[in-house]
Amino acid sequence: MKVNPEDHEVMGPGWEEIRSLRQEERERWERRAAQWSALALARIVFGEETSARLASYPSRGGIHGLLHLEVPFDTLEDHRARESHFLELVARDPVLEQLPFLFAFDPRPELEPVEAPT
Repeated sequence: MKVNPEDHEVMGPGWEEIRSLRQEERERWERRAAQWSALALARIVFGEETSARLASYPSRGGIHGLLHLEVPFDTLEDHRARESHFLELVARDPVLEQLPFLFAFDPRPELEPVEAPT
């Protein structure tokens, strides 16, 4: 049991753990919402083949998560232009502007179409 000496509020046993679990649960759902928002933007910029994977690290130091985006890759110049455009969209997204994320882009080389044998 904990007594707050300033306002004489009595808190039962385990209140710290319950609060911590609730905080962790809320942060997990916030990260999940941000993941889906980022994936939707990434698919607009990089294409529908884009996938997202959220690292299982907890929020730390103001950063709410690490999101790996596997994106099609053609040339470095094209990738940098698309990445820049994606980050501009992220800065204007109502969900992502509230939750600072680190984005890791995992390039997936685009395969050349193979012609069918004649």
